[in-house]
Amino acid sequence: MIRLALAIILAAIGAAWGQIDDFDDGNSDGWTRSDVLAQVGGTPAEFTFPDGNRIRLKSSPSPDPEALGPSRVGLFREDVSYTDVTVVMDMVAWDANLAQDFGILARAQTIGLGTTSGYALTVDVDEQTIYLSRLDNEVAVTLAKIELMMEVGKSYRFRLSAIGNKISAGVADAVSPGEELVILEPEGEEEGGFTEGVNGFFTNSGVAEGSTDATFDRFIAFDPSGPATPPQIASYERVEDSVMIGYEVPIQSGGDYVLESSADLQEWSILGNSSVPIGFTQGSFTATDATVQARYYRVSQAPPLFTEDFEKGAEGWTTSVTTGDTAWELGAPGAPDLMEAHSGTQTYGTLLDHPFTDLATTSLRSPVIDLAGKRRPRISFWHHVDVTEGAEGVQVNYLNEAGDVIGSVDEIFWIRTEGWTRFEADLPAEALDQKITVEWIFRSDGNSPNGAGFFLDDVIVD
Repeated sequence: MIRLALAIILAAIGAAWGQIDDFDDGNSDGWTRSDVLAQVGGTPAEFTFPDGNRIRLKSSPSPDPEALGPSRVGLFREDVSYTDVTVVMDMVAWDANLAQDFGILARAQTIGLGTTSGYALTVDVDEQTIYLSRLDNEVAVTLAKIELMMEVGKSYRFRLSAIGNKISAGVADAVSPGEELVILEPEGEEEGGFTEGVNGFFTNSGVAEGSTDATFDRFIAFDPSGPATPPQIASYERVEDSVMIGYEVPIQSGGDYVLESSADLQEWSILGNSSVPIGFTQGSFTATDATVQARYYRVSQAPPLFTEDFEKGAEGWTTSVTTGDTAWELGAPGAPDLMEAHSGTQTYGTLLDHPFTDLATTSLRSPVIDLAGKRRPRISFWHHVDVTEGAEGVQVNYLNEAGDVIGSVDEIFWIRTEGWTRFEADLPAEALDQKITVEWIFRSDGNSPNGAGFFLDDVIVD
């Protein structure tokens, strides 16, 4: 007899916490059509549904390009306004003979002729270039761009994320979207930009008297900070020694998952690995399990790629001193305003129990972390800072196997914190698909008195 773990059966997935439309109903109910040129005498755009399961936008040349701008058309979901949001959509077909742009919009506001604003991820068909832009009253300001040859006949998945002041985007193969082909990020955070709005998709002619024609599918928009619930086993089938299990996850919980089995709910063994692309809610396993006794199965998120709490020492970590007399030390903190590690008893700090010295440059490096074949991972760690603000602190770098810096955290940790503070960020595109080391470099100025410095605990790459 085969049993599914009771805790998993009873786990509730909860609400989708987002918007999904795969257009399989052959209509655009719930969408607001933005056909601004038709409102001023232009030819109405065409909204059709090829095969009844996708949506095609087709617009005619502008009646007055100089006064009204080029041909364009879009659809928006105006029923929900988001602050933090990730928008995902498939680009499945387009007329490669037209000089056109098409893509998705997030945090869109004041949609209309000459007024639409927000953040856009678009492909310029002529240039074969992907653009991440800010729209101000329909005027695009480029935040980042990258060349990408999109093949006609293939489908591509566009992702646009706006989390606080951090705007990012990516493009993946829609058939195997686990790893993005390109990732776009501005050099710094978006200050003074748009903080909320609605989401949608659009086409836009790249020339004054041009037209547009592009087909889209599977629109998804969700708040990535929505409530997380455990994966739920949704289906089970066994054929001889093969076990096939389907599972569901919340819309914001795309990532890597493991299937485990047990005979007694005490000892568990991993049978397989699977992943759910961002914005999707279903995954599956096919695994071999030749056991004949009663079995329990459960699905859980895969463990982090790397984790360190320093409670068992710091195997593989290295330190060095370039100038001064301050070194990274491992142990219990003894600073006046920090007497405990974030978890357990151990932490790394720039001298654990007395102030750092003047003109110090000292480095702490992690063990090698292998990111080969991994989807876009994130780094998080807890830290405490006690320095002269704006003059000394820590820079976090990412190094390749040769020890060269291939990326850095935008933030310099030189603002004093009250106790332990958590930091989290995506690893940069330059660090993906290779073995890396993370480096924390502490630098101090020559002006005493000095504070406790920098303390580090609970590092995770996931």
